[in-house]
Amino acid sequence: KRSFRWHFVNFPRGQCRYEAARDCAEGECVMGAIEREAEVLKDRSRPPEARRQALKFLVHFVGDVHQPLHAAWGDDKG
Repeated sequence: KRSFRWHFVNFPRGQCRYEAARDCAEGECVMGAIEREAEVLKDRSRPPEARRQALKFLVHFVGDVHQPLHAAWGDDKG
């Protein structure tokens, strides 16, 4: 449940341009998740297990944004 919204980003119907303030409030979308996990991965002071998990999430999320309907209009419900 915690990571559900991290796997996609929705745009208003007819829009194809990402706007963080509009499309990813509080970083709760795939773009925000990619940014967060990249920061964890870069932080060498973090425990190895945290960085390992961040790498797994990052690879998964980058894959998600390349899938049909993971970056689409919100009203179509994927």
